[in-house]
Amino acid sequence: MTSDLVVRLLAEIARAERTAQDARGVPWQAVKNALMDSRPSVAVRAPAVGFLNENDPDTVLRRCAADRKTVERYQLMVAVCDEMLGRGKHGWELPTFVDIEAELRARDALVDAQIEVRVLAGVIRDLAKGYGLDRRLLADIERDRADG
Repeated sequence: MTSDLVVRLLAEIARAERTAQDARGVPWQAVKNALMDSRPSVAVRAPAVGFLNENDPDTVLRRCAADRKTVERYQLMVAVCDEMLGRGKHGWELPTFVDIEAELRARDALVDAQIEVRVLAGVIRDLAKGYGLDRRLLADIERDRADG
């Protein structure tokens, strides 16, 4: 998982939030009424009204907030793993072999953190797809990472 994907995903979340904020002033009931007044067939009307009900600006903003928290959780767990491996800002190190129980606990904590990062990485990829960052873009990002 690359930070490029996270950056692009956060940009897409921000774009969706801006769109939803801009749409907050739209009188959604009036939009639904206009849809009903245009006399579409029942087959068109019911799904369209259902879609509008599930995608009003406040609903979209709540989803964006949840998605942003998921991305932030992933970033936090990556930082925790980096710190535990000594790649972080503070250079955290595993305890010396003198305290084997503490060393085993530290190694278990690292394994747990790495597992969570792997799980969250899959969630991040799924979120990216949901925001339209398709497989080709994901492949380009992964290839760029491998090249550079």
